[in-house]
Amino acid sequence: EERIEKLRASNRSFETSEEEEHKKLKSLHLDFE
Repeated sequence: EERIEKLRASNRSFETSEEEEHKKLKSLHLDFE
């Protein structure tokens, strides 16, 4: 049970960090144009 919760939490943080990267790339693109 606890292990699953930890996995889920780390998964969530990974998803959010990936989303942040995506947003950064998008804003970089906008700055470029």
